[in-house]
Amino acid sequence: MDQRLKRRLGWIILPPLTFFWLFIAGWLSGLGNGLHPNRPIDQVDSILQDSDEALVYFGFVSCSTVCPVALANMSAMHRNARHPDHSRLVFISVEPYVPAESSRAFAQYFDPDFHAIQPDEQQLDNLLTAFKASASTSVRKPGEVDHLDVIYHLKRDQGQWLMAGIYPGNTSVNPLNLSP
Repeated sequence: MDQRLKRRLGWIILPPLTFFWLFIAGWLSGLGNGLHPNRPIDQVDSILQDSDEALVYFGFVSCSTVCPVALANMSAMHRNARHPDHSRLVFISVEPYVPAESSRAFAQYFDPDFHAIQPDEQQLDNLLTAFKASASTSVRKPGEVDHLDVIYHLKRDQGQWLMAGIYPGNTSVNPLNLSP
């Protein structure tokens, strides 16, 4: 292949490839909006109460795609955990105007042990800030909410809740079995 052609191809291929890898790196670092393991999480004591570990998911009741997969995965993680009686499953609705009973019924469809939280707007903002999460009305699909499809794994350490990990909603890893 001619050297000039190689250089031209390099200039044609290199910028999109560089952009692709920068995009992937940015997306990965933005997963959970930069939360790091062992970061303290505020605003959750009343939600998590007496448990030692928790799996937390922000979602919405009318979701028919990603939320059901994540909640089903969380249920399986809870059932297969070493100490399921020490962990808590939490579904936090990102729709402050949906009736609490609807959120509870949706979450408990996947597992009767789910605790559904139906925060008002201010509480939701506080929780989203504490988790460095986001949720907003979808501009692409009216009636839906755009949010991160991640499962937050929290652990209590010396009376404080810490972020133990962040996992994709469709993960096959069971964070409840990662520690003794």
